[in-house]
Amino acid sequence: KTVIPPFEKFDAKITLLKEIRTRIMQIKSSVEIGWLRVNIDPLKKSLEFTLNNWINVYVSFLQTQVRTMLVNCSDFEKYLVEGIKEDPRNYPGDQKVLMRVMEVLSKHRLVSSQLDRFFSNLKEMILLLKKHIGEEKDNKDKMDEYLSQVDERQSMFGQIFQQVITVKTNILTLQQKETDALKKRIETFSLSVKDFRKQFLDNAPFTFETSMTTSHVDQAYVSLDQFNLLLDKKKEEALKFNGLENLFELEKTKYKSLQECVTDLCKLKQFWDAVGRILNIYQSWRETL
Repeated sequence: KTVIPPFEKFDAKITLLKEIRTRIMQIKSSVEIGWLRVNIDPLKKSLEFTLNNWINVYVSFLQTQVRTMLVNCSDFEKYLVEGIKEDPRNYPGDQKVLMRVMEVLSKHRLVSSQLDRFFSNLKEMILLLKKHIGEEKDNKDKMDEYLSQVDERQSMFGQIFQQVITVKTNILTLQQKETDALKKRIETFSLSVKDFRKQFLDNAPFTFETSMTTSHVDQAYVSLDQFNLLLDKKKEEALKFNGLENLFELEKTKYKSLQECVTDLCKLKQFWDAVGRILNIYQSWRETL
């Protein structure tokens, strides 16, 4: 995961580079050492060029981040507006419409608590750019335009969020009905998980007998493969139900039995690998003798 350093570090780094550049520019272009005159102007220009490049790297990164964040704001705004256009009450019995709206409400719920911080960080980044981007009027005007866009986006989000809350209130009855149905499906699935765990404990190859041969190891692998396929399907279903629980603001079910099966399968695979190696060694010795 990419983590952007705090803006204070950008400010400190750019300020340091500018200070170094200023100190270099203040150095005399030529120095006389006895009868020898040394011209250091080419070195000064080279160092200044390098420093300007590094300053531009940091400034360009911040500019790209600002533009990206503004575009993301606009895209999410459009997503919310489009997502709440359809009223599920006008489509009785159409679960897909309700689910689409519920997904929008879920995204709104995740974002709303972080929005103030997001806009605060964005303004802080723009002000930092305004400080370091240069004194040209076009640059300053561009930063002022960015600040204006941030205020406009923030105001627009406030209006849209009020509409989202209204939609949430309107579909509360439908949501509750669907929530009750979902709880029953989750309960049924939870029972099937328990039943799968029982079948696994009853039928998985947990035992080894001294009379077993390598063919029994092969049979154990077949059994493990079959249980692994069934387990993958159960895990996939569990993920879907967890997504629906998040969508309908229900507590996430952990399905501990599935994780126990994963752990047991890994240990059984290691066990039968070891058994297979040992049996193959013994078989090789018998053939040698």
